[in-house]
Amino acid sequence: MEPSVEALLKDSDFDPSLLERVSVRRYKAPLVIVAPDPSWPQTFDILQARIKSALGSTAVSITHVGSTSIPGLRAKPVIDIDLVVEDVTDEASYVGPLEAVGFQFLVRERHWHEHRFFCGYEPISTNLHVWGPRCPETARHAIFADWLRRNEADRELYARAKSEAAAECQKCNSITDPFLAADDDAARTTAMNTMLRSITSLARPVLAKPLSQSPRTFTTLVPLRPSLTPLTAAIRRTALPMSFTPSAAGGADVVPASAISAHPAFCDMQIRCGPRNTMNGHTRLIQKRRHGFLYRMRSRTGRKILLRRRIKGRKNIAA
Repeated sequence: MEPSVEALLKDSDFDPSLLERVSVRRYKAPLVIVAPDPSWPQTFDILQARIKSALGSTAVSITHVGSTSIPGLRAKPVIDIDLVVEDVTDEASYVGPLEAVGFQFLVRERHWHEHRFFCGYEPISTNLHVWGPRCPETARHAIFADWLRRNEADRELYARAKSEAAAECQKCNSITDPFLAADDDAARTTAMNTMLRSITSLARPVLAKPLSQSPRTFTTLVPLRPSLTPLTAAIRRTALPMSFTPSAAGGADVVPASAISAHPAFCDMQIRCGPRNTMNGHTRLIQKRRHGFLYRMRSRTGRKILLRRRIKGRKNIAA
C-alpha cells in the first residue's frame, strides 16, 4: 500500500529537543561539492551487499537516494541509503548487525516516522536512514530523485544552488539538500528542508481537488537566496495520478492546453518562498498567466520575467 497524498504533503517541523542522540560521528562528513563520480553506483552496490549480508530478510528494501543516485549531478561525496525494515521499533533486529558491518548508530527520532539514522565511513562516507514500511519519506525521496534524473536543466540549477551554498556556508546540507543529513547543530537527519517543503506545499491545493475537477498537477518551486536568481524560475508541473507513485509521477508530463488554461494552479497565484539564509528575508514571487504566457513578478520591483513561452495544443510543460 502506497502512502496517501495527505501523508506525502504533511509538513514536519524540526524540534531538536525530540532528538535522541545515541552517539556522535567519529569525524564529519565532507561539506564540499564535487563532480559526478561514475563509481558512486558501484559504491552503493558494495554497501547494499554489506547490508543484505548483515540483515538478510529483515531488510525489506535498500535504495540509493540523494544526489549521488542521480547521474550527472554534482554532489557531496556521501552515499545516502534508505533502508526499510518490517518493524523499525525492533532495534534488536538490525542495530547490532549493522554496527557489526561498520555502521554507527547516531540518532533516534521516534516522533518522525520512527526514523533511525546511521553513518558509515568505508568505502566512503555514508548516511543510512532506517524506516518502517509505507513511510511517506521514502516515497518523497524517490519522487524528488526521479524528477531530477529526468530534467537536465533542473539538475544543473539544483547543482548550482548546492555549489553556491557550499561556497557561502559550510552548513549547506541544511539549505539545499533534502537527503544529506547533518547530525550536528540544528539540522535534522534527512530533514524535510526548505526545498522539499516548498515542493509539497505548492502541490497541496491542487492534490486536494477531486480528479474529476482538474488534472492531478504537482507544482514545485525551488526556493533560493536572492543571489541564486537563475534558480528562481525552476518551476515544474507534473500530472500525478491518485496513487502518487514515483513511477507514475515520473511518466506523465503532458496535459492538454485546455486543462492548463482552466486549472487554478495556472491562474494568478502568489508563492512565498521558504526560509533563506540571508538578511533580506523572504522574497515574494507572483506567478501570472496572461495571454498564454507565464511570468514571474517580483513584488518589490514589479519587474516581470518570462517563465515560458505560449503553450499551444499539447505540449510538455515541464520547466
